[in-house]
Amino acid sequence: MKAQTPTSLMNHSLASPSSVANVMYQKYVNSVPLYRQEKDWENLGLSLKRATMAHWIIRCAEDYFIPIIKHLKKELAGREVLHCDETPVQVFKEE
Repeated sequence: MKAQTPTSLMNHSLASPSSVANVMYQKYVNSVPLYRQEKDWENLGLSLKRATMAHWIIRCAEDYFIPIIKHLKKELAGREVLHCDETPVQVFKEE
């Protein structure tokens, strides 16, 4: 994996780490879909298409998250004993 400087998240892109983090935070923490974020950026006077934001998220997953997940899986597989919480969680109001 190539080292990235804090100011260049993706080569040939205007994406800053804080811009991408904001898009991901809005999408995954605040449940704001990309089409609504696109409108929010437009209201701020910026043309940022949802396809661009989706590309940022995919690139970050490939470049940063997948290697971390692979490493964690490798570490867990090497353990003698694993513990997990299998407590069911009610997501929808169903029986």
